[in-house]
Amino acid sequence: MADEQADDDLHTPESLSVRLVAETRHTFGTEAARQLWLKLKLPVVPAMLQPSSQLELFP
Repeated sequence: MADEQADDDLHTPESLSVRLVAETRHTFGTEAARQLWLKLKLPVVPAMLQPSSQLELFP
């Protein structure tokens, strides 16, 4: 029964969207994945809307 629940969790609309974003990141990069995440209306937290601090490592 637990296996059935795990299988169901893999096929929820949100789970499929997250997997699509992950594949997009691997194929097209982080910017494309970020745009897709927002377009699919997946959950957003304030930190996701701030500029990346990684850019500051290499001025």
